[in-house]
Amino acid sequence: MEKRRKSFLLTLTHHQWWWVSGFYAAAIGFLAILPVPVDYSSRWLDKFIHLGKHLLFAWLLVQAARASGWTRPKTLTIAFLVPVGYGLLLEGVQAWLPYRSAEWLDVVGNTVGAGCGLGIGWRWSVVER
Repeated sequence: MEKRRKSFLLTLTHHQWWWVSGFYAAAIGFLAILPVPVDYSSRWLDKFIHLGKHLLFAWLLVQAARASGWTRPKTLTIAFLVPVGYGLLLEGVQAWLPYRSAEWLDVVGNTVGAGCGLGIGWRWSVVER
């Protein structure tokens, strides 16, 4: 019988999970300060993009924290507050950029996404403890 190979994600160390999370955060930050054409027809699409970005960010943080052996309360607290706080910071930066704008609905999308990422990350974790 053929032996199944482990998924690439199952082979990551806790350090690698933290690096992936950091690079993802840097990518979000870089994209948040780029000038984008204003297209108001896709207003709600933008909110779902915010939700998805922060869902993945929280999921990555849960994987990194679980791989590091953190307790459940610490994991869930950090993996929620970091994406939400980072989203607030980026919205604040965008408020100062003449070619970007900050919106409270973006913050709501970020927060909902982080909450969903927690649930998904904890329930369907790829990190074995």
